[in-house]
Amino acid sequence: MLPDLCVLALAFILLVRLRRKKVPRSRFLLSCLLYFYFSGVLSLTLLPILSKLPYVTDHTFAFNVRPFRDLLHGWGDSVGQILLNILLFLPFGILMPHRTGKGFFLTLLQAAVCSAAIELLQPFFDRTCDITDFITNVVGCAWGYLVGLPLRQPLRQLGKWLDY
Repeated sequence: MLPDLCVLALAFILLVRLRRKKVPRSRFLLSCLLYFYFSGVLSLTLLPILSKLPYVTDHTFAFNVRPFRDLLHGWGDSVGQILLNILLFLPFGILMPHRTGKGFFLTLLQAAVCSAAIELLQPFFDRTCDITDFITNVVGCAWGYLVGLPLRQPLRQLGKWLDY
């Protein structure tokens, strides 16, 4: 996992830190927050990647295309997994609209694309691609967007204060 963390640190330096002088302080801090959020999502869903790359083709791929199958059958901790997936994308719905200025449906589309990419990559790294995870991630983003609505004005004011 250490090589993956080194790549994430290098990406942070190249993508965020080197641009520091070109953007206002509030936008820089929001970019840092988003970067660390996405790094956390990546570490929970796909890492380690680099150490598993040589073995990508050496295993069977697992897909679940029946929504809420585990919940309906009472398998494992399905309720906990659903809640964790919702919580995982809650910050996406709060932070992305503030960063991009996009509305509800475009934010959901961004979350859907991000979640789909994660789910489609997971089978390459000994994990299961699960439609329930995709659905609950998008639901989490929607809830985050709604939670973030009352926070928009205070965040704008904080941004103006930071840029002074």
